[in-house]
Amino acid sequence: PFSKDALGYAESFCRMDSVLWSVTGSGGFRIGNEEAFICELAEKYPNIKGAFMDDFFGLYLGKPNAAEDMLSVLKQIRSGLDKASRPMELWVTWYASELSSVDPRLFDYIDGITLWTWSYKELTLVRERYESIEARFPRQKKLLGIYMLDYPSGEPVPDDMMRLQCEFGLEMMKQKRMDGLVFLTNCVMGVGLPSEYWLRNWIDEVKNVEIPD
Repeated sequence: PFSKDALGYAESFCRMDSVLWSVTGSGGFRIGNEEAFICELAEKYPNIKGAFMDDFFGLYLGKPNAAEDMLSVLKQIRSGLDKASRPMELWVTWYASELSSVDPRLFDYIDGITLWTWSYKELTLVRERYESIEARFPRQKKLLGIYMLDYPSGEPVPDDMMRLQCEFGLEMMKQKRMDGLVFLTNCVMGVGLPSEYWLRNWIDEVKNVEIPD
């Protein structure tokens, strides 16, 4: 935050319609002045719509007073974002393995959820898990996270599992029950994964499908 590199990075997104800026990085890392930087960016770039928390829950889960500590940080982030001249959304990464461990009170401060299945072998449960979140948190916007690499095994996600997760997400979008798909591309695009080539072909297949507003 507030570095020339960060400002240059923001400029690179200037033609995108909607941008969320990180307030926590890998492993939940924070400097602490991210919210102030986002408020400043929002003055210059109207497409800055809010903040994103990656790996937030996992930093606290399993520790004493985890829920209260997370609530304290969320209140701090929310308070900082509320200083912007227009409303800023707050989104979070939620891993399927954490679904039963997160205190529902935390979502009073969260506007959007991205659901990620770490191991492709658990993708057969994606519908059940998504519908549980949908029922419990109807107010929040929702995106389905799509991995192309299975990190536990280090192998590409098999084609049948790529189709399962992508087709499920498209089905939910067509029913207006999901706000979109988000593809994890950093570190795995352009290195020859067959799952990437599968995804390219699938996008070509469905790119003209109309999604209700």
